[in-house]
Amino acid sequence: MVLAGNISGGGGLTKSSNNTVTLSGQNSYSGATAVVNGKLQVITNNIFATITTNTVAITFSNTPAVGGYRILPGALSGVYTASFSGLDSSTQKASFTASDSTVTVAALNPPAGLSYSPSAIIGTVGQSISPLAPTVGGGTVTAYSVSPDLPSGLSINPSTGTISGTPSSVSSSASYTVTASNADGSTTASVSVTVNPASLPTVSFTAPSNLTYDRTAKTYQANATGPSSLTLTYTGRNGLTYNSTNAPTNVGDYTVTATTSDGNYTGSQATNFSIAAKALTISGATATGRSYDGTTNVVVSGGSLVGVVSGDTVDLSSTSAAGTVSSPAVGSGKSVTVTGYFISGASAGNYSLTQPTLSADITARSLTVTAEAKNKTAGASDPALTYQVTAGSLVSGDSFSGALTRDS
Repeated sequence: MVLAGNISGGGGLTKSSNNTVTLSGQNSYSGATAVVNGKLQVITNNIFATITTNTVAITFSNTPAVGGYRILPGALSGVYTASFSGLDSSTQKASFTASDSTVTVAALNPPAGLSYSPSAIIGTVGQSISPLAPTVGGGTVTAYSVSPDLPSGLSINPSTGTISGTPSSVSSSASYTVTASNADGSTTASVSVTVNPASLPTVSFTAPSNLTYDRTAKTYQANATGPSSLTLTYTGRNGLTYNSTNAPTNVGDYTVTATTSDGNYTGSQATNFSIAAKALTISGATATGRSYDGTTNVVVSGGSLVGVVSGDTVDLSSTSAAGTVSSPAVGSGKSVTVTGYFISGASAGNYSLTQPTLSADITARSLTVTAEAKNKTAGASDPALTYQVTAGSLVSGDSFSGALTRDS
């Protein structure tokens, strides 16, 4: 049914049948319009509206100007979902208000010109980046999003578009698309993000409890906050050739270096250490006492090693062993300085040798002096009284003196 004439007055309009009623006149009634069943079509001001109990479909016969358009003289009772056609979808939007039956056409105002400066983020694992905020024009942004997801630890604020955070893993350079949007549309910008590995953090090295040779490996412990694991490599220094992940056992100067296979970290840290020789002593060596001979030399002999680790081969040589006292003079229990003992064998390089401390007696040298027989004539002067050594001998360079007297 088509109502081509005008409907006016103070009453309302209720559409209750299942058919379609079309209003094409300039209606001016003041009451509300209700659609209970069927369809109510309204043709006015180049607008064709089809109304059901819960929808309003509005078609503009010509692209409308921005502004408000009333399709009914009063309110449309109920809650409606509106749809629109005939708009310039690239520049226009529309809304419908049931309380006054008004269609409002407005210009679209999407965000525009989104950009970031700088457009490249270069971060480091474990270090927060400087927050990067966007600039954008056009309409007010209601939401920001990014695709694909930013590297772990970084995020975008959905309200402000600011990118911030602390990267937690390495990420090669990649491009990310940020979208700023509102109900009218969106604009995009590209941001590149690179996350580089961090320098290996401070490594705490713990030395083994004993760094003196004992035939065991001298294994270090190392710890650092961050890396998933550390690898220790041992190298020799000061001319020592050694390079292994196995801890050394032999005497020498070494460096232990910590590295990691965790790709989020790079670099290395090291510390130096030395394995000291094990000291050996000599048991059973003797210094042979003698009588005074004007020298400081003492004969030293015998002895065996004390302190060799089981399984090692170390031999003691006394061939060149010798001792000296501080002076040639006679004395009891004189301290003897020993030299000339040395060690050899496959394991000798891991040991040091302490020469033994000995003592010896230096006794007096025995001499017999005999007066030579003399004759004289009564009344004559005494002859020269002389003597000679008849047993023993003086040490070369030594001498003694004295005078003989005779009995009256």
